[in-house]
Amino acid sequence: MRRILWLAPVAVIIPVLILLGMNQGKEPVALPGDEVDSSGGVISAFDGAVKLDFPSGALSERTIVSVAKPSAYADPSKVIPETVYEFGPNGTQFLKPVQLSIRYDPSDIPPGTNESALRIVLAASSLRFTNWVAVANSTVDTSAKTVTAPIDGFSTYGVTVESDLISDDYKQFMENPPFKLSGTVAINPAPSVICEPGGELYVEAIYTDAQGHTIDYNQPPNPVYIWYLEAGTGSIQEAVSTYLTAGAYEWMPSQGVVILKAPADAAGKQGKLKVRVDISWAIVAEAEIPVEFMSGARLEPKPADCPAGSMVELDCKSPYNYIGLFSKRVRFEWSTTGAFGVLLGEGGQTQVSSSARTILYKANSDAPAGASDSVVVSVYLDGKLKAQADTIVLISGIGVSLEPYLDSWAVPGTRKLIDCKFSGEHPQGELVYNWSCTSRWGSLWYPDPKENSVWYLGNDGAQDYGTDEVTVEVFVIQGGVKGPLGRAKTTIEIYNPQTVYNLCGDSRGENFTKGSGSQWHYEIVGHGWVTGGFKARRGDRLRMLCIRKGVNTGDIYLRVGLVGTGLTDKTQLLLTDGQVHDGLDVTIEIQIS
Repeated sequence: MRRILWLAPVAVIIPVLILLGMNQGKEPVALPGDEVDSSGGVISAFDGAVKLDFPSGALSERTIVSVAKPSAYADPSKVIPETVYEFGPNGTQFLKPVQLSIRYDPSDIPPGTNESALRIVLAASSLRFTNWVAVANSTVDTSAKTVTAPIDGFSTYGVTVESDLISDDYKQFMENPPFKLSGTVAINPAPSVICEPGGELYVEAIYTDAQGHTIDYNQPPNPVYIWYLEAGTGSIQEAVSTYLTAGAYEWMPSQGVVILKAPADAAGKQGKLKVRVDISWAIVAEAEIPVEFMSGARLEPKPADCPAGSMVELDCKSPYNYIGLFSKRVRFEWSTTGAFGVLLGEGGQTQVSSSARTILYKANSDAPAGASDSVVVSVYLDGKLKAQADTIVLISGIGVSLEPYLDSWAVPGTRKLIDCKFSGEHPQGELVYNWSCTSRWGSLWYPDPKENSVWYLGNDGAQDYGTDEVTVEVFVIQGGVKGPLGRAKTTIEIYNPQTVYNLCGDSRGENFTKGSGSQWHYEIVGHGWVTGGFKARRGDRLRMLCIRKGVNTGDIYLRVGLVGTGLTDKTQLLLTDGQVHDGLDVTIEIQIS
């Protein structure tokens, strides 16, 4: 599948003289005086049927412009007759957008077509579209019978009906696609998309196959991301190729990143953004995420209930959380009165500065029931205050928490036990535990509503650093009445590194008689014991324990790569011959570099 990456406009003026052409199917006919320089100007051709309006600074030097009607072009059935023009010098890219206007004849439009649905299109191959793709921000003047749009360079352009942009076979595929689910697709930002009314936001989809490998759009098998935005919640546009656009109720292919554009009157509206992953004309993964339009900031929950000795997560929702495609330009300044609890984070206990939109408040174990603390968050974008929000934390007498809470991890193919704990005396009665999991990279192993613990099982091939959230809601039944007692959650991080390390006896990575005669146990701190070739992350700590002194000794090295691959420059000295000879009987921790 061929993909085109549209780059930012850079002035590249080809010094070739191509003069105005007036006859379709013939060589261009020269007409003098059709030139534009850096001061700008207007070019009009074919009795005003086509116009180019150059602003000052669009071109860096004097350029003679050509306009011709090509004798042949891609898929004539997709464009309105007599609206296709070829502009030159071909390959010229503008420093500023140039307004292109093309006149159409209403009698050439298909019967029943709304003229406002006309769009200027560019002849270019992209994704599963035909060779015509929409130019963003087309406008229609139904009185003058013209369609206008900003263009970034000279090429071949025409006018079409928006619904005709997608090929007929792909329309049918999107309406009734075959599903061969394999892998997962994640939408960022998560867990929800928040956009300011009248603003825009970059949204990205990332596909991970069943083996845990993240596949980019330009890597085999070349996934295509197909987006859908609920009606009334704005429009979406391809972020990489800005010629691909879609409105509400439309599935739109993309290279993975789209721009969500919110209407100015969208405040308070909510909807859903969905994405499917198409590989070889089959849907292999799909996901959806809530969309909300708001200004300012909101701190949730409000109020927040936190039992003594327990923790509660506070979430700042704001359209400023996600600005730009990959940049992190937002800071959250958190503060609390701190009378009955603290904030958990870098920088202090009552004041924390963070790039994360969430924070943990932990109530003191001796905090009295009925007490309260206030928490305030200030949202800064590029150092400027954009919004503030606050909430009240109410201290209750009974705490519900999940252990482990922090630094919780799971290895694919293994189980991890999660316990529900209480602080304070809970009322007498039968307890009911409702367990749930986001199940992105694993699942709960037969959760029992009568058990206060559950096993989390990581999927084979789960992605390293992937996370799942496990939540429990606890109820108590008294006199036949079921009432809520508390709620808690924990985050499980997948530990599944892809770098393989081997222990060897020399810096060349060829001698595997490491510390001959001695016996060693090796453990990745926090992630269990390992033997022979093992997987680890850079920065992990390797714990080494000598349980028997060796007679014939030697150095012990750590080597990156698979056994027998001959990687001679990727070794790290762990223990020297002298250390091995001494027969270490204590635990030594070494950071993997």
